[in-house]
Amino acid sequence: MKKIGITLDVPSVEYNKTITVTVKYKRLMFWGGARKKGDNSAFYFASRNVINDYSESKDTIIDNKAESAKYIIKTINEQEDNTIQSIDFFTHGSQIALYMVRDKNTKKNSLFDKDIEKNNVEENNLFASRTVKGFLSWLPGSDVDVINNIDFRKFTNSAKIEIHGCKSGADVPIVDNIAVNLSEYLYEKRKDKAVVIAHLTKANPNINGDKTTNAEQDYRHGVRIVFHNGKELFRTSKKGRITASEINAYWK
Repeated sequence: MKKIGITLDVPSVEYNKTITVTVKYKRLMFWGGARKKGDNSAFYFASRNVINDYSESKDTIIDNKAESAKYIIKTINEQEDNTIQSIDFFTHGSQIALYMVRDKNTKKNSLFDKDIEKNNVEENNLFASRTVKGFLSWLPGSDVDVINNIDFRKFTNSAKIEIHGCKSGADVPIVDNIAVNLSEYLYEKRKDKAVVIAHLTKANPNINGDKTTNAEQDYRHGVRIVFHNGKELFRTSKKGRITASEINAYWK
């Protein structure tokens, strides 16, 4: 039997070669959820100023209305692991929760068109813990939730969460603090250099005082505390963005 010779063109293979894959980081924005159109307007313009600061990073910005706690957690948990570089919350809040309402008729947040009447809302708050939710959520809306249900694997090692609402960094007797708890959960998932930034006192958007225009509104002023693993890393009264280099100085 005659043998037939077959020649195969096999591509050469380089061994021990390092392949670099660039991961696109995510920056999530959640704004709104207030009863008053003026508050939602301020949250919106403040979020635009933060987005402008982030634009230089070339990261993917995911811009959301803060419909409810469940919507926030669902959006976070849908992201790939190790990709969320930052989250900014522009809602009403306190040491124990982020507060959100939603118009029952439209199922959407009011922004500029009207105020939402108290008898026409659902409370859809994001609570600092199951304990807080159990004690304080007497008549919860359909979409309340707790930060325990966030998948913290989604964050990068150096992630930053900033809460722009009132007194989110202030002490709480007995019950949990939302900023402190978030920083602890990040650390538990080995996000060793992740931090949470929160206001010590009541926040307001008038970064330039009474002369602040709508487009200039920004909550990044007043005393803010940076938390790491449940403890205060530092506090600052500077205006504007707390940069990565400023935070990184505390790891040295």
